[in-house]
Amino acid sequence: MKDTSIMTGYGNKFQPNQPITRAEFIKALIAAIKHSGSDLKLAKLSTNFIDVEADSWYSAYINQARANNLIHGYADNSFKPNTAISRAEAVQILVNAGEITGEFWDHGQNTIQRPFTDVNSSDWFYAPVYKLFDFGYIKGKSPTTFAPNDSLTRAENAKLLTEYFGL
Repeated sequence: MKDTSIMTGYGNKFQPNQPITRAEFIKALIAAIKHSGSDLKLAKLSTNFIDVEADSWYSAYINQARANNLIHGYADNSFKPNTAISRAEAVQILVNAGEITGEFWDHGQNTIQRPFTDVNSSDWFYAPVYKLFDFGYIKGKSPTTFAPNDSLTRAENAKLLTEYFGL
């Protein structure tokens, strides 16, 4: 992650167990997509998210993610860039990225297991969780728990992007 500049640390520390923010996740995802050789539309307009300042370090990444339909934000037109991203949110955004990179058109499903007792068919994150699980990109926190509302850690994000993009 560091060698490709997909993720950086805080000074000379990576802080693997620290939750990754929504802005940091989007920056790493955009960098990973570009590193993988996939094309992204250039963002011509600002996101118009009420909480993304044009001069913030993450604005260009969030603009590009929104221009490519990777993210949509919240109902109040906020993005909450400094909030920790949940495991469910990260999985949904990666599935959105798979539509751009063509990732899910090249593979068949590996399994039909549905082991996570905390992921129900009525949950908005059910399909993305099991899509990435079926392709072997994600695992649960335990064999029967996905923990969709837990914050994604920096270490989990590094592993997820490494697995997903074959880095």
